[in-house]
Amino acid sequence: MSDHYTEKYSPAEWEHLRQRFSDNALKETEMAILGQNAGFSWPFKGSGETPEKYIQYDFEELQSVPGLIGKKSRIRRLFDILRETLAFDDPFSELANSLEAEGETDFTFERILSKYNIPLDFPVHLLHFSPEVEALIKREQIRTLVELVHHGQNSAPDDAEAQDLKDFLNGLAHKDEIGIARHIPFRPNVWGLHLIEAIGLIAEKLPENAQVHLLSLTDARLMPQEEAVLENVDIESAEASLATATDRVAAAQDWFKEESEELEEVRQKEGALDRLFIAINHPERERLGLALAKLTLGCVDDKKSGLFGRLFGR
Repeated sequence: MSDHYTEKYSPAEWEHLRQRFSDNALKETEMAILGQNAGFSWPFKGSGETPEKYIQYDFEELQSVPGLIGKKSRIRRLFDILRETLAFDDPFSELANSLEAEGETDFTFERILSKYNIPLDFPVHLLHFSPEVEALIKREQIRTLVELVHHGQNSAPDDAEAQDLKDFLNGLAHKDEIGIARHIPFRPNVWGLHLIEAIGLIAEKLPENAQVHLLSLTDARLMPQEEAVLENVDIESAEASLATATDRVAAAQDWFKEESEELEEVRQKEGALDRLFIAINHPERERLGLALAKLTLGCVDDKKSGLFGRLFGR
């Protein structure tokens, strides 16, 4: 991948970077700060050490700037920081302007996913999209997150079938971490994908009658409107939905093996599961996810053990 977009330290790319930064507000931000955000270190500090200091020079002149003379590694680092900064400041614009050669592969979204510590090979069966996108995934035999992202990049702008996918890409491009977390088990502010968030998303996507039934089975306190729903719950339908949900949790546990082991360790400690799910930082998703985890892990009252055995083969 790096051959495509991290080794192009050419005069043409430098002109591209200069043009992009000429009217960018970040041109007055210290290089050390931009470098830190991009995952690179910059050897100089100070208010004068900004992109604006360097973009005034063309590529040849850049070789003679004090501090860069004879230091090709520093010039490459300058390219890296400016390129990564642009990718996060306006990745869609970067995407549109960087593809000059026909057929050239773009890795803008791979770069963003990697920055957020999101595995490119995360399986699609653990994602959460509209039925239309799920049908698209099945029809196109898409297996991983990055394959789905590529499909979204290449689909027509007015493709209604992929609208939910395009909303996800738009959120990813604009660093909308809350928006990202609607579709993948992503933890805003902390980054990375996590089992707790995966369980929360699975629970949140349950039909309302299944959610209320789930809460009642795990002795969660119901709100008045939930009590009303519970009175008319179709038990058979709700139990079928819960069975599917527990299967999805099991699939998530297979992927998040280490976190699954940690979850199993804390389930016997009083109140530990509750504290664990606070990390979701989304009250309703946290509440439902906790209930689904308790159901899946068998943290139920003895009087209900027979019910769970009947439902889930325990």
